[in-house]
Amino acid sequence: MVNFFHNYLPQPVLFDFGVIKIYYYGAIFVVAFLAGYFLLSLLARRLKVDQYHLFNLLFYVFIFGLIGARLYHVFFYNFAYFSSHWLEIFKVWEGGIAIQGAIITAFLTIVIYCRRYKINFLTYSDLLAVPFSLAQAIGRWGNYFNQEVYGKPTDQPWGIPIEPINRVTSFEKFQYFHPTFFYESVLDLLLFFILLILILKNKTTKGTVTLTYLLGYAVIRFFMEFLRLDETVVWRGMRWPQIFSLAIIMVVIINWVGFRKKSK
Repeated sequence: MVNFFHNYLPQPVLFDFGVIKIYYYGAIFVVAFLAGYFLLSLLARRLKVDQYHLFNLLFYVFIFGLIGARLYHVFFYNFAYFSSHWLEIFKVWEGGIAIQGAIITAFLTIVIYCRRYKINFLTYSDLLAVPFSLAQAIGRWGNYFNQEVYGKPTDQPWGIPIEPINRVTSFEKFQYFHPTFFYESVLDLLLFFILLILILKNKTTKGTVTLTYLLGYAVIRFFMEFLRLDETVVWRGMRWPQIFSLAIIMVVIINWVGFRKKSK
């Protein structure tokens, strides 16, 4: 079977100026942020939301979300390595951030900011969830160029090649793997369009967009973990991101029931 990627092996460096290197991961991260920022600007004008607080909040969510995503990756995915190479923690542009950490710190940031300025948490979390899902869909492509978080071996024509040095232990003899980054990117994009429709309808209960995002991504990530090979904590046969996803699903269901009772 002919492989679509047979003649192309992704490389992490976009431009190499000798002393300075620009990585695909970092460039894609910037593109994802700018796309989210542009979309948020359009939504803020369309829905007539206070842009001062919205973009202040976006700045804090971006900073603390990035810190949380990196620390989560460090402690839950590769702590043994980073404990001996702690300066590597700061090299975010080379890859290694976890969306679960970003979700946790972003949520806490929004809660603290909204309480500080006495503004409605659900209004701003709903708005930020939409561009966040779009940024995720774009950002996943950084994993492709870093040859990371790929799936199990496959002989399907869309399998991606992984260099031997980047292959997970015991899978060195395989060449092509499931492009889980692509699967998740497509599903994140689908989730984004669902959230966009909900927010533009402007008739849904506040918090519906936030809960839909959390539920949607938790389900996506839960099933993606059946394919992924990257190392993580495993408890009773379940990978840690699956446990985290199930916890989010339970929280969403509890809150949704609460919303329904409150609306009645």
